[in-house]
Amino acid sequence: MRRSPIRCLVYGALMATVALPQLGAQSARSSKQEGCTVIGVGRLATVDGSVITSHTDCCSECRIQVIPGRTFPKGSMAPVHWGMVYFGAEDDRKTLPLGEFGKVIGEVPQVEHTHAYFHTGYSQMNEKQLAIGESTCSQRAELDVPFVEGITRQIMTIEQAQVFALERCATAREAVRTIGSLVEKYGFLPSCGGSEALCIADPRDLWTMEICSVGTEWTPESGKPGAIWAARRVPDDHAVVIANSFRIRELDLKNPEVLASPNVVREAIDRGWYNPKSGQPFIWQEVYAPPVMEGNLSRIWLVTSRLAPSLKPWPKRSLDDLAGPRTLYAQPLEGAAFYPFSFRPERKVSVRDVISFQRSAFEDTVQQPIVRRGKDEAPEPDLLSATSMLRVDLEELGREVLAADASADPGTEIIDLSGRTGELATVEVSDLDVTGELERMDLNSEGDITMSEVGTKLDLARAYIDMGDPEGARSILEEVLKEGGAGHKLEAERLMAGLP
Repeated sequence: MRRSPIRCLVYGALMATVALPQLGAQSARSSKQEGCTVIGVGRLATVDGSVITSHTDCCSECRIQVIPGRTFPKGSMAPVHWGMVYFGAEDDRKTLPLGEFGKVIGEVPQVEHTHAYFHTGYSQMNEKQLAIGESTCSQRAELDVPFVEGITRQIMTIEQAQVFALERCATAREAVRTIGSLVEKYGFLPSCGGSEALCIADPRDLWTMEICSVGTEWTPESGKPGAIWAARRVPDDHAVVIANSFRIRELDLKNPEVLASPNVVREAIDRGWYNPKSGQPFIWQEVYAPPVMEGNLSRIWLVTSRLAPSLKPWPKRSLDDLAGPRTLYAQPLEGAAFYPFSFRPERKVSVRDVISFQRSAFEDTVQQPIVRRGKDEAPEPDLLSATSMLRVDLEELGREVLAADASADPGTEIIDLSGRTGELATVEVSDLDVTGELERMDLNSEGDITMSEVGTKLDLARAYIDMGDPEGARSILEEVLKEGGAGHKLEAERLMAGLP
């Protein structure tokens, strides 16, 4: 019987794309506006029967390395590293030479044979088609564990646990159990300040797994689990969205499609966070994490309301909605309980759909970023990095500025968002007529080429150039010249002019 392929979409490496903006959301990732959005889709909800997992990898270590499978002597030990991920120039952790994975802070027993896998900051997929998407979440402050070399006893970061799972496992359920065992025994060590959520897929199954640390007092000698975690299988005909916040709520521990650490309820009781005599259900999301913020909910809303528009009355956040009570800015925040753990899409979902969502900048909604007038009002780059929705054509006489305000005054600073992730260019516009329109992305389109996809092709062409493959780059750029808008064509012509 032929196995349906898994689709693992990983952003920030070969494809330079944008994380769905948090727009002020509270995130454990950093004080900057960064977020990792995970979208997973079960095999009965996709157009080709594949399982899809994806994430926007907001980590500065975006190089992809192929780590081959290896065989080890019995009794070997595997090193545990600190420093696989880092977050910008202000982070003490820096780019490492290829093949190095950070400071060794411990070791665990090695298996005799490991699988080949793709390694990056948050490693993604192995030769068995096991794939993992990652999103850092928030947790109660009492559970936080900072890394202090020589003092912190916890050693198992989520990125190291992902590596071990990809090296050792072939199925999503097996990966959940392996990661759970590792963080329980060796202590879960947050590497970017909070709890973690994973979307783990194989060719048949899709699981979410959410992990908290247990605070600084834990030691391996205590005999207690060094982490608190819960996992739940996503139904085959459902999709799930994780936006830097826990999605699992009630836990039916008798259900074989729910797994959890042995201390999942006891830890909350001992800390006074849950009283079983209260008659209230145990809600994992509410017991161990702070309230979910607007920037997190907006990403869940965007995907869920478009793929399941009839599921319930959704908050009205379109720019076309009439202003007034309970609409646009006047509406209340719906809260995390408003959204189900997972949902059944009302049409089959394609890889293209997921790419479009992952590249979305909330066009036509109240969360849509805008280009403001004047240098002093320029938006933060973190909110608008690397979208191709707004572009500047620098060659045509009219110099169309595709921005939210097409009537900018001469001297306005314009932000060009058509380039690579994280890079912003400025253009001084003077003595020119400025006209234009905002190029939209149709998230409901099945067949049309979107400007997001053309932008992706430009990014792929740059990757071919960086790898020394001018012919591969030329082929991609020729497609951009046929399909792209004026700004894309200008960039394609510039890149082609530099090819040998």
